[in-house]
Amino acid sequence: MSGELWVTNLETGQRERLLPDFLIEHYNISPDGKCIVFGRIDDAGRSPVWFAPLDGSSPPRSLASVDSVRALYGANGDVFFVGREREGDLGFLYRIRKDGSGLQKVV
Repeated sequence: MSGELWVTNLETGQRERLLPDFLIEHYNISPDGKCIVFGRIDDAGRSPVWFAPLDGSSPPRSLASVDSVRALYGANGDVFFVGREREGDLGFLYRIRKDGSGLQKVV
């Protein structure tokens, strides 16, 4: 199920849609509250992991072409996600740095 991601200012009640060009499948906000990793289904039916700063200082970017089921931040800022390299593959746990480097299967 895809949906929009909104933020609300608790003092003013003002709402704003984050990442207006994306319908999101799953997401996780970084421990410092500055970034988000998320999955979305693209036009080809793929669901790679994406990264974006929440302040809009740069556009969202794909971290890996591996289809993702769920992405989470690790304690050191690396991103962990369950993904499949090909349709029908069993899921594996992957780790990648938020700059998109260092993709590796963990389990």
